[in-house]
Amino acid sequence: MCLEVVHVKMGPSYFTYICFQTTIMPRRKIHKTKEQQLLASCSKSLRYYERNATVIKSKKREKYKLNQKAEAEAAATQRKKRREQFWKKSEKEKDANEAQLDSLSAIRDIQMHLNRATDYSPSAYLEIICLRYQDWLNQNVSGISESPIDNAKSLFEKLSNDAGPLCNAVLQKYGCGDKFWEAERIRTRISRVISYLEDIELANMEGRLGISYKLGKLIYQDKDAAYWIDRDT
Repeated sequence: MCLEVVHVKMGPSYFTYICFQTTIMPRRKIHKTKEQQLLASCSKSLRYYERNATVIKSKKREKYKLNQKAEAEAAATQRKKRREQFWKKSEKEKDANEAQLDSLSAIRDIQMHLNRATDYSPSAYLEIICLRYQDWLNQNVSGISESPIDNAKSLFEKLSNDAGPLCNAVLQKYGCGDKFWEAERIRTRISRVISYLEDIELANMEGRLGISYKLGKLIYQDKDAAYWIDRDT
């Protein structure tokens, strides 16, 4: 508390007033640290919750029910969309699978044709073709009948042309897995047989067929070459 003297002029006279002023001090700070302030805030929130627990719980319960209902409706809508997409995709995959299964079975049929044509031993088949080709050359009937090499090449070239697209179809369906490598091995075997037939024909053009055959220098006579064309029969 303090005193203040005020002089006020009213007409020719002065009046003096004595005023009493009171200074209001702020409340003493109770919570000084951040931890104390946090604890005080938590206790205040707890007291508020205890006073209004029933109202707060009822509001949260209603909000929860509304959220659950909205989520259930959204989930049902999503399930319906996924089901429709699944059936559409299944129909497309079914058609594609049928086509791809036809490709896989078709290339296996090519394998069967190859085995039957070579009597399940391409190396022995090439030996027979080589001997027949030499007999055909020795008989001087090149202008009368077709070469055994040409007959064999026409058969295997047709199989090779059919196997190429089928390998690509199997690759697109199954990826680079066992089924693709099965198809690729079939195609490779056919290509090897064709290249070995061409080697026999080339040896004749170079005039060394008889000597190369006797010395075992033809490609199909190599043990490794015979192994690679006979291994998947």
